[in-house]
Amino acid sequence: MTSTPVLATSSIHCCCGWKAWLILWMLFAVAEAALLANNAALDTLAWRTTRWFMGDQDAYRWDATKAAHAADADAPFYYRVDPPLLHGRLYKRTESLWRVCRDFGEPFMTVVLMAAVLVYDQRRRWRASLILFSAAASAGLLGGLIRMISGRYRPNAELPGVAGMYNEGGNYWQLFRGFHEGSDLSFPSGHATLAFVCAAALSYLSPKGRGLFITIAVGTALARVVMQAHFFSDALLGAVLGWTVGWCVTVALDRRLVPPIPGSDGNARP
Repeated sequence: MTSTPVLATSSIHCCCGWKAWLILWMLFAVAEAALLANNAALDTLAWRTTRWFMGDQDAYRWDATKAAHAADADAPFYYRVDPPLLHGRLYKRTESLWRVCRDFGEPFMTVVLMAAVLVYDQRRRWRASLILFSAAASAGLLGGLIRMISGRYRPNAELPGVAGMYNEGGNYWQLFRGFHEGSDLSFPSGHATLAFVCAAALSYLSPKGRGLFITIAVGTALARVVMQAHFFSDALLGAVLGWTVGWCVTVALDRRLVPPIPGSDGNARP
């Protein structure tokens, strides 16, 4: 007697359990609270430390920054101490890698993935592409709405009301700013959101690749901080939001659009 294979059934049930989601969101809440407490002091410190460690990029120059604070004995270490690797040139040596990681959070990559699952997923075919698109669109719209409401400025944005002065990782918010000014919105990271929604959908559709999908998504989220475009809290919210919306939308649509596997218990599974 042969049985119909069902891929990663136990892991799917585990990931969908309410306890797993509760733990995920509790850990996220604790991490975000720590990062944003005290006017986001830890968030600013983490961002500035990352910039110091990686070194030169765009308007930031380590040598000039160090020289500007040479007479300040009380300046933080990221203004006084030389970066441990390549004297502030680590980013320049690895820039291509970070740009590739960032591109996995671009909309065009979602289109590429839709074409890939259309070919690869022989059981779902066009439904797999539709599921991936729906998940990405849902998370993108929700993330965009949160950015518009929160109005947080990027860590490297031009400071509000101060022409020619740029943020140095400071924490600036202007509620509902996104409804009348769409530039430099930061919270959450759109790239991290899209990368993790795709990782969640692909992990459901093809469980064997889960490790690879998550690794790429983590690289995308980290790239947004390394490239000075986002705070860690921005990337973290994007990651949790993208994974949650991506998984839930994928599961819901898969159960409604895809016929059950013959001989299974009636539930549609990947």
